[in-house]
Amino acid sequence: MYEINMEKFGRFVSARRKALGMTQRELAEKLCLSDKAVSKWERGLSLPDVSVLMPLAEALGVSVTELLEGEQLDAQPIPAARVEEVVQKAIGLSDSYSIASYGKRFQKKNLPVFLGMCAVCVAEFFAALSLVAAARLFTSLLTLDILSILFGAYFWLFAATRLPSYYDEHRINLYADGIFRMHIPGIAFNNRNWGHILRACRLWSLLAAIIPTPLFLLLNLLFGDLPLLCDMILLFLFLGGLFVPIYYVAWKYR
Repeated sequence: MYEINMEKFGRFVSARRKALGMTQRELAEKLCLSDKAVSKWERGLSLPDVSVLMPLAEALGVSVTELLEGEQLDAQPIPAARVEEVVQKAIGLSDSYSIASYGKRFQKKNLPVFLGMCAVCVAEFFAALSLVAAARLFTSLLTLDILSILFGAYFWLFAATRLPSYYDEHRINLYADGIFRMHIPGIAFNNRNWGHILRACRLWSLLAAIIPTPLFLLLNLLFGDLPLLCDMILLFLFLGGLFVPIYYVAWKYR
């Protein structure tokens, strides 16, 4: 992955801003940001969100490619290898920004719900140990419990509540946020449906942490001699409970 030279980027932004006779505050106002953000860019301390690249390039009178490269380019066609490098830099900027912003997005108000969900999930699992062989639980149920808690932590505590503007301008069915990826063919993520999708994912994680253990015990009571069938039913309901609501709300509020 190619990385953007933050110092070079900052020097270029500063030089272009000064050449246009703008102050940091004036540039920030054009972007609806604070002058502190512009100051950090110019000092090489941070980089803008990927969604700011195009309006920033327009404000400075340069192309996005020149902005990412930190220099003005001649009018000759850009070689394919360099285009690939620029694209990789843009992708890297998106990923690094998302990871860095997790702490800033921490939603403390949702922490009690998440902790309560985890407590119920763990309590149910250990209660089930007295009813079903441990080996059976560890091979079938533990993975689903861990996944529901991990996804729950993201959806309840760290997920962005609003998407970048380019999701509204283009049809995009891939949601990328740092290490988290969600690819849903056939739908487009945008700010009209994202809030509903996020609520559906939160509700799913809550139910997925609480329901699987009693459902697992019921299935083993009914089909105890067919463990593979029990596991397939549980997995089908686990995944279906996530994707069916996402498709429904994404299409309803598209």
